This record gives sequence, structure tokens and C-alpha cells, in this order.
Amino acid sequence: MEANHGNSDNVHLRSMKYPIGIQSFKELRTGGYVYVDKTGLIHKLVNSYKTVFLGRPRRFGKSLLMSTLHEYFAGRRELFAGLAIERLETDWTAHPVLHFDLNNGNYSTVDGLLNLLNDQLSVYEETYGRNPYVDEPQFRLRWLIRRAYETTGNRPVVLVDEYDKPVLQCMGNPGLDEMLRSILKPFYGTLKSESGSLRFVMLTGVSKFGKLSVFSDLNNIEDISLSEDFAEICGLTKNEVLTTFGDEIDEFAVKREVSLEAMVEDLRKKYDGYRFSSAEKLVFNPYSLLNSLKNKKLKDYWFETWTPTFLVKLLKDNDYDLSKIQGTEIDEDSLYKVDDVTPIPLLYQTGYLTIKGYDHLRYRCTLDYPNREVEVAFFDYLLPSYSNIKQDMSRTEIDHLTDEIRSGDVESFMRRLQSVFYAIPYAQDNSMKVQEDQFRNLMYIIFRLLGVYMQVECPMSRGRTDAVMQTAEYIYVFEFKVNETPEAAMVQIHDRRYAEPYMSDGRQVKLIGVNYSTIDRGITGWQIENAKSV
Repeated sequence: MEANHGNSDNVHLRSMKYPIGIQSFKELRTGGYVYVDKTGLIHKLVNSYKTVFLGRPRRFGKSLLMSTLHEYFAGRRELFAGLAIERLETDWTAHPVLHFDLNNGNYSTVDGLLNLLNDQLSVYEETYGRNPYVDEPQFRLRWLIRRAYETTGNRPVVLVDEYDKPVLQCMGNPGLDEMLRSILKPFYGTLKSESGSLRFVMLTGVSKFGKLSVFSDLNNIEDISLSEDFAEICGLTKNEVLTTFGDEIDEFAVKREVSLEAMVEDLRKKYDGYRFSSAEKLVFNPYSLLNSLKNKKLKDYWFETWTPTFLVKLLKDNDYDLSKIQGTEIDEDSLYKVDDVTPIPLLYQTGYLTIKGYDHLRYRCTLDYPNREVEVAFFDYLLPSYSNIKQDMSRTEIDHLTDEIRSGDVESFMRRLQSVFYAIPYAQDNSMKVQEDQFRNLMYIIFRLLGVYMQVECPMSRGRTDAVMQTAEYIYVFEFKVNETPEAAMVQIHDRRYAEPYMSDGRQVKLIGVNYSTIDRGITGWQIENAKSV
């Protein structure tokens, strides 16, 4: 029975073309790729706004959305046959479309930005003509907008995909950053000064740069990044996934020998959980989900396409307490702000955090990692950055630590942990405070990677224990000391009765007191006890 089902579905799978890496709506529709219909939302968007910004993480379909808008405004109705917008739209007037894509430029120099803008402006100047008296990008854009309107009699549309890529790429280089912004500000400002000649303007990106930045000359733009109406315009809802890919998920479940319900839940935990408004509308990362369904593997696809080096640098340069990231609160208005000190907004904008809770009275968001793919991949990347362990060895070390903690072999776990902590790199500031921060951050990274239930700074009636880790058979209560003794840590565990809430659980409770020495730069001792009922 299962073999027949597999053979039948294999035929189906060969006919299913996944649009992985396809950013052209025309190619998608003419190439026979599967398309999850978002055109109803697109129709609502273009009839509700004139100048709009949408912020979403990378690999969420922003470029495909812009390509879809391009084809719609160009009046190519045939590409939308059978989709929602075909029934909703009655006027398929063709508008001139000036579509700029800043995603793939090299912005290590000013010329890199100027060359990209020159190349893309030149494409449209071949159609509408070039003013020989102007060279600056903003004046060439103004000329194009006016000429396109005069030539066709229809107001042009301007689309700018990944408008902030040049600025994000040069973060940490203030001189270059300022020069690139001086080019982009008037270029985008042209979209305001020429708004009377334009039918629609849309910019997409990761961040919204506000005061004294590239948006200061474009203050008529409306930000829909947190709009409930468009929370699902990028990404895939659970209903869309089940409706469109039900057969593929069923085949995936057969291959993994699990129930369909379990397979859906595994996919949800791995790739779902992104929330882009106060409403509880969750979406899957489309790039990861499509790759998983195509390859029939639950891997970390999204993270493999980009490494967050500038985010890690920001976290380390500011000695940010990694344990404070999960569950942090932030004002809604701050989610799309950017500075060189606070990493939380950037972690949200780039997709490493998402909204998990919303306070409608205070307009504050509670943030957390969206799913297991992001959490594990992020901490996997952090481990070599906060230690001297090589990237290709970090997963092996974590696997050994996981096996030891799940089997109850605490002594082996602590010895291996000790060897890891002797790999902490020296910082320029080698003060006791910096070393203590390094110790706690590295401990937190390792514990998050173990794949077991963990809480840090767990509130108790008599204080807070540093960490509690739970497996199927064991509960571990940890207390860490710096420049003291493991015995002192154990005394605190007993005096404050940290194990008491877990004694009726049924699992074996183990107490671990650990000392870290800033002089020896490592874990110098530990004490292990089995908890006893009082």
C-alpha cells in the first residue's frame, strides 16, 4: 500500500515545479511553476495606497511581489488568468514601469552604487530618451518620469526593490555610509517631488531609515510593514500551505514514517511562526518551506543563504546579553528603526526575531525567535564567534554534549564543557566584567543549542536560579559562580531551595554548581548532587 502511494506521488512530484529562486512573475506563470495566489491582496494594496514601503526579511518573496506589481501595472492581463485579481480588476491600463533592483549591487565604493543606478536608468532611457544636460541619478530619474508620462499619456509607476541594501552593506563604515546616503536621499526624494506625475510608488527593504537618513526626503511614504491587512502578503499561511502542498506534505510524511499531523507540526515548528502585525497572523518562511518539500529534508535552508556577520559584530561590540534577546519588549514604532547600538530592531528586521505577543494598550511587542530553524542556525553561527571552536567542529561538540546530558552523564558533560570554555578568545578589553559577560554568553549559546527545554534565570520564591534544563528523564538545576567555588554555588542551590519546584515531577533532579575563573579563563570546578526531598 505504501509503495503504491509513493510511486503515485512521485509522478505528482515531477509535475510540481517549485519556484525556488524564481523572482520573475512572468517566468513563474509561463514556466509552469506553482503559485500561491496573493493577487487579491495586491489589488487591495494598489487601490489603497499611492506611495508605500514594505519591510520584510530576505527570502520572503519581496522581489517576486515587485515583479508581480510590474506585470500588473504593465497591463499584462494574460499572466493573471485564473487568479483572484482577474476577477477584481476591470481596468488593465498599461502604465510605464520604472523598476529598480538594488539587491545585487557591490556597494564597497561609491562607484558601485553609481554604476548600478546608471545601468538601470540607462535601460529606461533607451525607451524614453536621455537628457544630455544632466548626469546625477536624481535628475535623470526626474527626466524619465516626466518623459514617460508625456510619451504614453499614462502616469508612471516606480518600484524600488531592496532600497536599503547599499546602506545595510556598509554599516560599520561611517564615511562610506554617509556618501551613499547622500546619493540615495535625493534619488528617493525625487519620488516625492514628482508624486503628481506618478500612479504608484513602492519601496521594499529590510529597514526603514528615518531621521537624517534616506527617507527624510521621502516623508510622504506610508509604511505597511505592520499593517494587519497586508501581514500575509509575503510568506505562506498554514491554510495556503495545506491547500497548495497537501499531497507533497503527505508524501513527506510517508518518507519519514510519521503521521500527516506530525509532519505538519514538524514543518510548523521548523519554518512557521513569523508575525508581522498586532494580529495573530502567522506565516511560513516560503524559501525554507519550498526547499524542504522539494528535497524532503528538514534542513536549515534560509540561514545557508546568508551569514549575519554584521549582526554578530553588533552584538559582540556592545557586549549584549544574549539571554535578554528572547522575550524582549520593544515599542511598535521602534521595530523598523536602525542604529549602531541597539541590535534588537535589526534582529527583527532581518528575520531572526518576530512578534510573539502584542500589548494593544501600550503598543508594545514581545519578540522571540520565530521557529527552530532560525534559533538553532543563529546560535550555531554564534558559537564559533564567541569561542575558538571551528565552524565545522561546533556541531560535533554540541551533539556530544546533547547525548551526555540526555543520558544523565553529567560528569562527561562538564568535562567537555570545560574544554569548550578554554577556547574563549581573548578580548581587547580583558577586564573581569568582559570575561564574565563572555562566560555567560557562551554558556547561554551552548545551552540553547542542546535541543532540550531550558530556562535561564528562573524565578523562584527565594531568588532566581541561573538555568534549569529538562530532558525526558532528567531535570538539571544549574548555578554559576565567577571567581568563587562550586561549593558556594551548591550552598546557594540548597539555601534557596532551587530544586523544590521540581521534586514532585517524577524525573530525576540533579544539582550542578559551577565556578568560572577569570584568572584561569575557564571552568575550574563543579559539584554534582542528586536532589533529595525535604
